[in-house]
Amino acid sequence: MTRKMMTKTNNQNGFTLIEAILYIGLLSILISGTLLTAYRVMEGSTDISGKFIAQEEANFLLRKIDWALTGISSINVPSPQTLIVNKVNFSENPITFDLDSGNLRITRDGGTATILNSENILVSDLVFTHINIGTSEAVKIVFNVNGIPFETIKYIRK
Repeated sequence: MTRKMMTKTNNQNGFTLIEAILYIGLLSILISGTLLTAYRVMEGSTDISGKFIAQEEANFLLRKIDWALTGISSINVPSPQTLIVNKVNFSENPITFDLDSGNLRITRDGGTATILNSENILVSDLVFTHINIGTSEAVKIVFNVNGIPFETIKYIRK
């Protein structure tokens, strides 16, 4: 009887092989979940950053077009991707906006075209539409910046 008692009371230190495998499996699941969550957070912040940059770039392009359409004497849309305006009391008329190889360009007085967007930004699907509304005029501007669509209508005051 003493021998049986000794066997039962004998303390076993450490883990069995099954316990060790279970603990390693649980730890692996926790680490995998943490890494997956961290990856998704970083990927989401990259997407938001890209959208923010595209929004800022589109705002800059629209401000340039808005500047050109303020105080104009004439407007011409010879093709959907080209806008030509003449400003009142501006020595570098005409001002031309067009799309070339993913870049929105501005040309003043028939000179060299200047690219308005950053080099890591792709402008596509640019369409200028001249709209006559009774005695008023407007220009509808539609374009994509890095695949994100933007659209606005600029009413013209002469």
